[in-house]
Amino acid sequence: MTWADYAAVLRRRWRLTVLTMALIALGSIYIAYTLPAVYESSATILIEQQGIPPEYVQTTVNAYAEELLQGIHQRVLAAPNVADLMERLDLYPEDRGVLPEEDLVTLFRDSTVLTPQNVTTVHSRTGRETIVTFGFQVTFRYPDAVKARDVVQELAGLYVAQNAAVRSEAAARTTAFLDTETVQLQDKLAEIAGRIAEFKERHANNLPEHQGTNLATWERARTELMDVDSRLRMARESKSLLETELAETPRYRPVMDETGEPVLGGVDRLAEAQQELIRLRGRYSESHPAIINLRREIAALSSAPVNQATLAQQIRDDLAARRAELAAARESYSDSHPDVIRLQRTVSSLEQQLTDAANGITGSTSSEPVAPNNPVYVSLLTRIQTADAEIADLTRIRNELSARIAELDGLRLLAPQVEREYDALLQQQEPLLVQYRELRGLEGEALLAQNLESGGSGERLSLIEPPRVPANPVSPDRISLS
Repeated sequence: MTWADYAAVLRRRWRLTVLTMALIALGSIYIAYTLPAVYESSATILIEQQGIPPEYVQTTVNAYAEELLQGIHQRVLAAPNVADLMERLDLYPEDRGVLPEEDLVTLFRDSTVLTPQNVTTVHSRTGRETIVTFGFQVTFRYPDAVKARDVVQELAGLYVAQNAAVRSEAAARTTAFLDTETVQLQDKLAEIAGRIAEFKERHANNLPEHQGTNLATWERARTELMDVDSRLRMARESKSLLETELAETPRYRPVMDETGEPVLGGVDRLAEAQQELIRLRGRYSESHPAIINLRREIAALSSAPVNQATLAQQIRDDLAARRAELAAARESYSDSHPDVIRLQRTVSSLEQQLTDAANGITGSTSSEPVAPNNPVYVSLLTRIQTADAEIADLTRIRNELSARIAELDGLRLLAPQVEREYDALLQQQEPLLVQYRELRGLEGEALLAQNLESGGSGERLSLIEPPRVPANPVSPDRISLS
């Protein structure tokens, strides 16, 4: 069809075309003026920074403003809050008996708009442009202008309250988390401290800090042991010399006459005669005239049989002297030397005499041997007893020092292993201590941040432009529709 054809159709049916257009215009006007009016009310809320400088108290709520606002928006428009608002402000009365509550909540949410207020600024550290949210606008649309204003007023209060609650809860969660972590770390530190204490108790004298003391003690004990060995050797040598001197010293002192010459008689002469008899028996037989004469003299002096106890003591003293002479001779001569052979015979004879004297003591009822009265002999005997006591004391000290050195040697042998185990325990403890100190510091900061938020000194929302009752509806656009 051409334009001429269209023009021909309009000429034939112009009445129908005008009627149709008139009906459409009238319908549009009717619809524009019969649709219910929708009013929009809004409020502007400012995000204020914390009242205390961050250099002094750092907040623990570090979410971005838009993220935090979205979280608060979801809380504010939670179904219980929306249902409570609709109930208190009598919203959607015609639909509440018809539509389910979920649909009414959805309708309320669709009528609520949250618009962040942003500004572009330059970051003080990076120097880059960044978008900062400094506030937001909350808007609500409803057919009743007053109720629209009331809803926005309620929503603004909820936003402010929820912001404070969210920030306080976040700060409290941070504090609780750090407190839990600190308690767990304290338990770990207590456990490792117990293990270290038990280890120290088991190795009380062999810890790394004791190595220097142990070494000094070991060296001192070694020095003392060498000194004791030297003193013990000297004491034994001194005792040996005293015993040799004792064997050559008579047990009884002589009686002096007016001229100063010794006069032997009584017990003194008896003792000398018995010693002489012992010496002669080592050289001659019992039938030798000298031995027979001495036996007669001894019997006369004692007016009784020979005192076997005194005789046995004299034999023992003489035997000790002869044995010493034999030992000295063997160091200089061989066993075939005449002096060695003679001394061997003398020692054998004295041993036999000692046995006979002992047998005589067993079968006799004679008294105990007479105590020596020679001061030199008694002094030597006392010095020998003193030497014995000194040797016993030095031997005890030497045994104690040897045991102590052996103990220290054992500790020194175990020292490397003990040090490795001790260092391993300390290495387990050190990072835990560092972490514990850090957690305690963070816990203190978190507690300050919690007090900051709960006290209202943290970042907060302020209503700077309260909602007003709208004068004109925002929809429908009657002029455009008509």
